[in-house]
Amino acid sequence: MTKMQRTILFAVFTIIFLILAPTIVLYSQGYRMDWEKKKITQTGAFSFKALPPRADIFVNGKLIKKTNFFLGSATTSTFLPGEYKVRIEKEGYYPWEKTLEITPRGVTEAKFIVLFPKAVTFSSTAENIEGFWPSPDQKWAIIETKSLQQVSLSIQNLATKELISLEKDTADSVKSVSWDATSQRFFIQFQSGNTRIQSISSNMQACRQIPCDLGFLEGSIEKAEFLPTQESRIVLLQNTGNSQILSAVDYANQQIISLDTNVLAFVLLGNTVDWLDATGTIWQKQLDTNSPAQKLTHTPFSVKDAQPYELFLWRGTLFIKEGKQLFRFIYPERLFEKIFDQIEFQQLDPRDEKILIVRNSELWLYYLIDEYEQPQKRRGEKVFLTRFGQPIRSPQWMNGSYIAFGLDNAIKIIETDDRDGINMVDIGILSAKKIFWDANTKSLIVLSDRTLLTSERIIR
Repeated sequence: MTKMQRTILFAVFTIIFLILAPTIVLYSQGYRMDWEKKKITQTGAFSFKALPPRADIFVNGKLIKKTNFFLGSATTSTFLPGEYKVRIEKEGYYPWEKTLEITPRGVTEAKFIVLFPKAVTFSSTAENIEGFWPSPDQKWAIIETKSLQQVSLSIQNLATKELISLEKDTADSVKSVSWDATSQRFFIQFQSGNTRIQSISSNMQACRQIPCDLGFLEGSIEKAEFLPTQESRIVLLQNTGNSQILSAVDYANQQIISLDTNVLAFVLLGNTVDWLDATGTIWQKQLDTNSPAQKLTHTPFSVKDAQPYELFLWRGTLFIKEGKQLFRFIYPERLFEKIFDQIEFQQLDPRDEKILIVRNSELWLYYLIDEYEQPQKRRGEKVFLTRFGQPIRSPQWMNGSYIAFGLDNAIKIIETDDRDGINMVDIGILSAKKIFWDANTKSLIVLSDRTLLTSERIIR
């Protein structure tokens, strides 16, 4: 080979290298040619996590891959920027579908996908049911049954479905049940006005009644909350006819400490109680100290006669519900902001991040904090999910991403991801008076036509 030939060959390979090297580097960094837009652009990726695992992922109708066996996750890369129709499916389950956008160098995530079974079996666990009150730890439930005008009370182990009798053949029906945060004690108020506190024994096999009949209290009890760190103390709002009195009560020793009169509502968090009085002033007191109550408001809330009031403390923010209107107490400005009206129901999600709101047969979300997971949301943002031409019954958070609820003759589950269309599925053709999600067994418990029904496991 002559010197000239070697020179030419070296020049050719140099040119090829200069052409290919940038192309290889750009390719390795995720750059691709967008022939539609006739330019080179960086690609993006999808990241999914779905239950059950081993689900098929389709993008624009093409099968891309399956989610993995252990975590149900999958990442798919090298997609040009733009919108893609994603479908995740598994035989025997409703598919999950959504149009999602890919951005240059971005990862579009959907990490809380659940595929629900198309056919769900419900089995009867109790009949002649009038009321059903599950414990916070979702291990127990107080059940009221009625037959031939006779009322009986039982406690059910939700895992074994075992029923343990509390009271038989009484004419006094239950008005309300309140559990303590540990799920070891519960407060029962009857329609007659009788009240008592009972407890689950430490061996979790039977129930025993604490000797704490609350007949020594005057008037009717509007609300009762257990103090978590003091075993025999509760905070009560009593209606004596002339006034509503807020009291801290040691029920074992029958001692009453009056906190305030003319109280409209209160909320308890730990050993701190906040309350709204008839002048519209909000007060706060530490119950484990002798310090006086502190005034939280500069300008009183404008209270109205004959309106019911409730207080809620969500994510450190105080909310007032006046009739069907919900107000947020803005601190440190100490002002009140109306955020919703025509509210029929409200419930905090299990992650303490957002509130489910039902108003005028519509489902809404209200975010208490900034949400950094996709889809991202800002604190105070309102999200409309859906509406119906009939009342929404007994909505219930399943987790922070799915809500179960009833209509006239159907039980549905809806997601909270509002990107594109919102996925919603039918779980059962039932008329549900009350719905409860059992996170321990991943099943729905439904009170329908005085029969208590439990579904098979629906998150797998």
